[in-house]
Amino acid sequence: MKLVKILFITLAAYIPNAWSATDYNIKYSSNYLMPAYVHFKADGTQYSVSAKINIPLYNIVFHSRGTQTVNQFNMVNYQDSRNGKIYSVSKISPTTIEYGKIKDDLKTESLKLPTFDLFTMAFQLSYYDKLPNSFQITNGKNSIQWKM
Repeated sequence: MKLVKILFITLAAYIPNAWSATDYNIKYSSNYLMPAYVHFKADGTQYSVSAKINIPLYNIVFHSRGTQTVNQFNMVNYQDSRNGKIYSVSKISPTTIEYGKIKDDLKTESLKLPTFDLFTMAFQLSYYDKLPNSFQITNGKNSIQWKM
């Protein structure tokens, strides 16, 4: 009986992490010849999202990463690059969010709500099938609060 309990506890600890391992690549093509590629990855403790949009003579790459809990992604870093150069960033600590264009001074605000970029918000909604009641969105340049 003790062996069964140990086996059950071990499986209970392992299965959520095994089920949560996700690695998706999505390619979007339009009639405007501007393909977009999005890579969503989550391993049960961390996540990352990379999106690449190829506009003729202009390449945009969005990258965000953070930690993963049982019900939410917690973003810690967001970066927007244009033609290989960093354009804007968001850096999130447990108490502050620092964001802005690289060419300007970054703004620092106290962190009061969970924060997502648009791609992490889409991943949160598809992965967990829900969003927090209140959260904020950042695109690196701005931070906007959202309430459901």
